[in-house]
Amino acid sequence: MVLARNRKYLKCFLATLTVGTAILGGKYALADAADSMVNPTDKVLVGYWHNWATTGKDGYKGGTSTTFDLSKTQDGYNVINVSFMKTPQGQTLPTFKPYNKTDAEFRAEVSKLNAEGKSVLIALGGADAHIELTKAQETDLVNEIIRLVDTYGFDGLDIDLEQAAIEAADNQTVIPAALRRVKDYYRQQNKNFMITMAPEFPYLTKTGKYAPYITGLDTYYDYINPQYYNQGGDGFWDTGLNMWVSQSNDEKKEDFLYGLTTRLVTGTDNFIKIPASKFVIGLPANDDAAATGYVKDPKAVENALKRLKADGNEIKGLMTWSVNWDDGTSATGVKYNNSFVNTYAPMLFNGSTTPVEDNEKPTTPTISVTNISSSSATIQAKATDNVGVVNYEIKIGATLYNSADGQLVLNNLSANTDYHVEVVAIDAAGNRSITAETEFKTTEQPTSSYPAWDADQIYLGGERVSYNGKNYEAKWWTRGNEPDKSDAYGPWKEV
Repeated sequence: MVLARNRKYLKCFLATLTVGTAILGGKYALADAADSMVNPTDKVLVGYWHNWATTGKDGYKGGTSTTFDLSKTQDGYNVINVSFMKTPQGQTLPTFKPYNKTDAEFRAEVSKLNAEGKSVLIALGGADAHIELTKAQETDLVNEIIRLVDTYGFDGLDIDLEQAAIEAADNQTVIPAALRRVKDYYRQQNKNFMITMAPEFPYLTKTGKYAPYITGLDTYYDYINPQYYNQGGDGFWDTGLNMWVSQSNDEKKEDFLYGLTTRLVTGTDNFIKIPASKFVIGLPANDDAAATGYVKDPKAVENALKRLKADGNEIKGLMTWSVNWDDGTSATGVKYNNSFVNTYAPMLFNGSTTPVEDNEKPTTPTISVTNISSSSATIQAKATDNVGVVNYEIKIGATLYNSADGQLVLNNLSANTDYHVEVVAIDAAGNRSITAETEFKTTEQPTSSYPAWDADQIYLGGERVSYNGKNYEAKWWTRGNEPDKSDAYGPWKEV
């Protein structure tokens, strides 16, 4: 008991040490949790973190990912890959810079996670990265990676090259050579600099584009997390099923996960061999995170993992793109509610291979209507759920609205009119509450002492009119300009 309490206090102490840390010539004068290299001891649940702020609907299905600080990554992920180390425009060497924090502030983010026993890697590349390294840049790349580790406290590097960057210039020889040197450098300090990769699975044949990285880093890489997504028709021929099993075949998803992984961990059917103990399956967090590949039924993953284990091919874990998408929101405003980590962390770490099913409906919403006028009103609905966040469907008459927070502001209503409201709360599992109903009535159209606006009449500055229940004053000569369409620079102002 005393030991456990002391460990808890030690973690808190290490996590807060970064407050007094100062950068001196690229080194940190005061040791913190980020100064060590944290490595997972067994299974891994890997998640990529966005080093940019979400702007607009950025999902494949029109949803929106969530922006949050690195240290706020959901519990359950024990390896977080910071995305990405890229080559800035006009330069030739890839590097990294936090998008919204100073170097010391970002190191403190890494330190907090390290103090919790979580590894933080820097991911090299990304889908749109233009990385082209020559043999002459090998030492420069080594020095830059070491500088980033010293500055931010990264525990390793994940190769995430895609498209043309995989084979560009001398990447296939320079990057493995540089990483071998970096790993050897930290081995001399009794630290393990982790090396991982996230290749798209079609490149993992024996002569595929990623073969030079796998072979060039043999005995050096810690694990490989292939992307089982964005490759809709790609797959393999299964002689037992006598069919082509593709990545986009939802009905055969279990067979795809099991069959492709078996071929890769055994090096059969022309696939390159990656030991099961160093193999991590990569899946999208949801439909918005990738074009294809989302596993709709977690049972497919559960059963595939069971079959692999029964074969003696138990793998190291799972990876997802991305933690920001796991916490994202669908196009209709429904929160994804961290369903990936909530489903697969217990499956990997707690010995439970059965995801918890959510069959409980949200509570019946309460509804309040406020700010009622002749033309507007505000609806506020509230429900609770055993899992957490719910989405709301609000129906006004025959018109259906979606609201993530239960609030809806209605404008352009008819005066002195009865409106019927129906609200249903929906949780992340799709459970729908009992429908709640209420009614409200708008007020009468207010009368005005000013004459009604006439489109054909000329108005001079200072003259007043009434229009759609409001009063307006002309700022200068005007005719034909609707008062409620006038902005700050228009001829009318509301009085």
